[in-house]
Amino acid sequence: MTAQEQYNNSEFFPTPYELCVATLEKWSTELQLDTVSVLDPGAGDGTWGKAFRELYGPYADIYGLDIRDIEKPERYDYWERGDYLKDEFFGGQKFDLIMGNPPYSLVREFIEKSYSLLNPDGYLVFLTRLAFLEGQDRYRTFWPHYTPKYVYVLSKRPSFTQDGRTDTKTAYSMIMWQKDYEGEPTLRWLMW
Repeated sequence: MTAQEQYNNSEFFPTPYELCVATLEKWSTELQLDTVSVLDPGAGDGTWGKAFRELYGPYADIYGLDIRDIEKPERYDYWERGDYLKDEFFGGQKFDLIMGNPPYSLVREFIEKSYSLLNPDGYLVFLTRLAFLEGQDRYRTFWPHYTPKYVYVLSKRPSFTQDGRTDTKTAYSMIMWQKDYEGEPTLRWLMW
């Protein structure tokens, strides 16, 4: 199954705007905000870019990318369409911050690709299922190379539907990486 087919089948879960704002506010002290480059892979309706632009105004060039053929959301400066994992975008640009909500079936691949696109000391912030932290294979082959700086357990489950309902069996987290971070992860909670 192609990435496009996976996405079309069940992988579009727009992040609630309030969660994007709470996440970006929490990490505002980490970000150096005098002209940063920001990427939102799988940008969808542009919620992450909207939250970043409204919090930090003109202090960024916001790049968006989506596999679907959709119009550029208004808060984004640059926009391309394509498969994030297979194609190269924006002329090989590197980024100070990559943020978003990757397809859950491809979260590991999105992290690996995103990490390679970060500037030195750049940040990566993704919404993931909390269970992504589990697993013997990830323990041996993934986490030693992609140790997060912070893991924020979400105080409430996000709703990805119009009716506001949540999945009562799935816990979520916001995970933040800093390029070349060598310390231990810090566990925190995110009230939103």
